[in-house]
Amino acid sequence: MRSKIFKVLIIGLLLAFTGKTYAVPVRPIITKTIRDFIDSHMNSNYKKLDAVMGEDATFKIPRGEVCVNQSKAKLVKQMQQIANVTQNCDAKYEVLAKSDALVIARVDFNYENTIQHNFNIGKEHR
Repeated sequence: MRSKIFKVLIIGLLLAFTGKTYAVPVRPIITKTIRDFIDSHMNSNYKKLDAVMGEDATFKIPRGEVCVNQSKAKLVKQMQQIANVTQNCDAKYEVLAKSDALVIARVDFNYENTIQHNFNIGKEHR
């Protein structure tokens, strides 16, 4: 009996916190930043990538058993070298979590045979 009451309380608390978290609308600047990131990836737009990434930002890219770290400067330089290349994919995103200080979003690039998931964490600037 106690375990059932405990489970109901836990579920109730989770629902209360979830409802409060998702009740906050996503600000337009967050949407613009995510869309600029998508455009930078899909159209090799290094200027937009440079604008949306923080100076200390890094990409962690899984390659089999290894995780490759790339700095913002290296990514922007590589993208600049392959300018005008358009990716053959569709993109969509979802804001997974948001607070006054931080936004976590998942951006999915849907290619013909695979989906590339990008998890982006950004500081919210007001």
